[in-house]
Amino acid sequence: MNHYSRKQRQLKYLVKRTNILLQSNNGLIDNRIERLRLKIQILLDDLKSVIHHIQLRKTVGALLLVLGLSIGNIRSQVFADPVNNPFGAIYQSADEFGDVMDLGFDFVDLDGDGDLDILSLQYSEDYSYDTGPISIKYQQNVGTNTEAEFSLPYTDQFNLSLQPIEGCEFSSTLAIDIDAVDLDGDGDYDVVLSAIYSACYSYTKTGPEAVYLNNLYLWIENIGTGTSPEFTAPSINPFGIQSPTESNPSWEGVLLGTDFVDIDNDGDFDILSGYRFYDEESGAYSNEFVFQRNIGTDLNPNFDAPEYNPFNIQPIAFDNGYSSDIQFVDVDQDGDLDFFTASYENSIVYYENTGDVNAPVFSLPAPAPFNLDNSMGWIFFDFCDIDNDGDVDFFSHDVYNYDYQMYNCEYQENISEITSIPNHSEYISLYPNPVSNNLTVDLGDLSGVNTSIKLYDAFSRLVYENQSTATTQIDVSTFAKGIYTVEISNTDKVLRSKVVVE
Repeated sequence: MNHYSRKQRQLKYLVKRTNILLQSNNGLIDNRIERLRLKIQILLDDLKSVIHHIQLRKTVGALLLVLGLSIGNIRSQVFADPVNNPFGAIYQSADEFGDVMDLGFDFVDLDGDGDLDILSLQYSEDYSYDTGPISIKYQQNVGTNTEAEFSLPYTDQFNLSLQPIEGCEFSSTLAIDIDAVDLDGDGDYDVVLSAIYSACYSYTKTGPEAVYLNNLYLWIENIGTGTSPEFTAPSINPFGIQSPTESNPSWEGVLLGTDFVDIDNDGDFDILSGYRFYDEESGAYSNEFVFQRNIGTDLNPNFDAPEYNPFNIQPIAFDNGYSSDIQFVDVDQDGDLDFFTASYENSIVYYENTGDVNAPVFSLPAPAPFNLDNSMGWIFFDFCDIDNDGDVDFFSHDVYNYDYQMYNCEYQENISEITSIPNHSEYISLYPNPVSNNLTVDLGDLSGVNTSIKLYDAFSRLVYENQSTATTQIDVSTFAKGIYTVEISNTDKVLRSKVVVE
């Protein structure tokens, strides 16, 4: 036992040393780190037979994925080299820089046909005060859920517009990020924008007058359906949401990327945003992550006062940078949500969730993981399973980089080896797929074994859970249309696959 205790201490020391070197190298792996990686892998191979893999994961943390280490069946994610402008995704070309810029975007099955469409924000310098600089673009996926092909962008599709904000005769808004989320739990996607400012105009005898609001969230409710959306006028900071400026008036800054996520696994959406501000007390710029917990329900959300840097998420310290975009995603497919951010100086940064699905705890930041493009610049990004193969792929685009050049959209396919459930596999089969009423889960060779069956929606929310030893039917007739993940697990294995509810 002393022999293995000594190896545990060696492992902790090597992990600490490697993390220090990675941070000093801005995430670049040199010969020193490669030698340490080999030593760590040897120790993991020796210890995995006597120490549970969960404990080893917590010891190694983000290095498991960043360095391509393995513990049993747990392996690194690998993304292919970038491909420009895939599937007809439209972004502005470099010669248009200065007139038009693309900002935040989100992949979502907005029309409920089982494949992913694109919502994006576009900034134009050529605007009047009664139109505003931001338009919302929609690109429909006219291909399939395995072979995407996007239409040209539409503006004001489904009445989705920033004109006017509720209570204003007209408005001018600088929104920076867009999220599609079923915030009110009615089974269709609403849209929420993170905005740096909005000018709310009204007419007076002397002409239009404006009230300026800084750092706000705009909720655009879907009053249509999951297959035929129709959107209302935007409303400001609904459900008790507070802007960072409101909660800390001395922090005059800029609201940046936002993600809506059920981080505490209680069935409703919470909010995390990046925020860069000038701190009057210290006389310096600072970066924070602002968290607002939903203390209501999925049907009646109510957000608590903001907290800063929750769950051990530590902002990266730099003078001129900021977290331009953020996202939670289960990139390592271990059942909990990891955290990614994009910073102006460090590009993609990864925080592994070393806690669990109910009580997240995040590791120290690891820059430039998994071969994700690390070009310097102001970047927006999104993870989604665009090819429906059971893992998340990566899309990104730079607004501009240090040379003030614009880039097109980049796509990096996840080429990691995954354990998924092919149709009619040796273990189980799922049918029909797509499904409208009853989904049959035939356990096949796993019949007689106590097996957990779970369904997760596109937001990683658990929507169905059951224990079974035989073929099971799941009634999905009341589920929102879209793509779901089926997870089948027992003491020996975890299998995942996608099904489409239509």
